[in-house]
Amino acid sequence: MIRDCSDQGAERLPAIKAGKRGIFVQQSGRRVYELSFATQEMDYDDRDLTRLNLDIGVQGFVDIDKVTQPDKMIFLPRGDGQCAALLYDTKDEVEGRGGGGSRPWASSRTSRCCRRTASRT
Repeated sequence: MIRDCSDQGAERLPAIKAGKRGIFVQQSGRRVYELSFATQEMDYDDRDLTRLNLDIGVQGFVDIDKVTQPDKMIFLPRGDGQCAALLYDTKDEVEGRGGGGSRPWASSRTSRCCRRTASRT
């Protein structure tokens, strides 16, 4: 039996595995979702990782990649040449959030991982 895991739809970009969860760019190309199995409901659940900074994906994500050392981070090169990065560690309940209204996402032109990812496209 095939079951739908999410009704969001996915962009034509690869999804990545982060621990036991999946991360994908939504079909609009502007939002990023996490897909995980909810044992209480015995079903899959999706969660919008861009919910705290909706403007980060306005230019559209063109690729996705991750690094696991020294910190777990998800990199998403954007259509404007910049790269969005999300500090992501579910076991420590970390998504890059900090005090004082800081945002979990950052964008940069200098990320080595983003340059590598962008050069593959």
